[in-house]
Amino acid sequence: GSPAKRMHEAAGGGVCPLGHGSPVAQPPAKRARADCYYGDYLRVGRLLTCQEPRSGVKGDSSKPPAHDELLFIITHQAYELWFKQILHELWWVHRALGAQTVQEMDHVRVVQRLTRVVKIMKLLLAQFEVLETMTPMDFMEFRSELEGASGFQSVQFRTIEALLGVPENSGRKESLRERMQELDMVRIECAREIPSLLDRVGSWLERVPGLDGEFDLSSKFEAVTKAALAKRRSEILAEGTRRSREATQNLLAECAQRE
Repeated sequence: GSPAKRMHEAAGGGVCPLGHGSPVAQPPAKRARADCYYGDYLRVGRLLTCQEPRSGVKGDSSKPPAHDELLFIITHQAYELWFKQILHELWWVHRALGAQTVQEMDHVRVVQRLTRVVKIMKLLLAQFEVLETMTPMDFMEFRSELEGASGFQSVQFRTIEALLGVPENSGRKESLRERMQELDMVRIECAREIPSLLDRVGSWLERVPGLDGEFDLSSKFEAVTKAALAKRRSEILAEGTRRSREATQNLLAECAQRE
């Protein structure tokens, strides 16, 4: 039969071959070249099999997974992919600023790649708006299946914190030890042992000719951070009508904690 008919039959005649929605009855397009193909290059087939809901009963169509668990998984997997890109950029900047002499073109690249990191972080914040379309009742349909798991355990996020020089108190470190797998904890501690990007920037500024010898990166960074937090607090209060009172208070508390 035709390619479309074979696709339909392979899918059991009722669903898309990729497992999404209605049957897709379109013949596969011919490749212009055989050396690279979109789906192969991006490993799309493998990528789309990485979402494995824990709710529902496997093999029992009468007890399917909770509808919003897929959204929950995809959102967090997207975070981890972007964390990978952030680390890719930050490690490059870390190496560049760690050189005894930073090449002129590398100054441009440092700004470019840190700007990219900021853009990604803004995108990650925007992703919350998608997750917020899931109601608390939707979440409770599969919450019990996630017992023991938490975003707190994201190794990449903890590595980003370490690389940026975010301080870590003893209580938080102990909490991490209790909740992280041993190998993941080792990875985080390794990232904590090397000079942070904050250290790298400080060392680089000390070598920049023309800067005042009294230049204090920490105090200037603190002033900029406080100004940014004050601006964020104003934005939260201005947007208060769009959130619940509890959500607004939580965001304000987060700002206070960062100060």
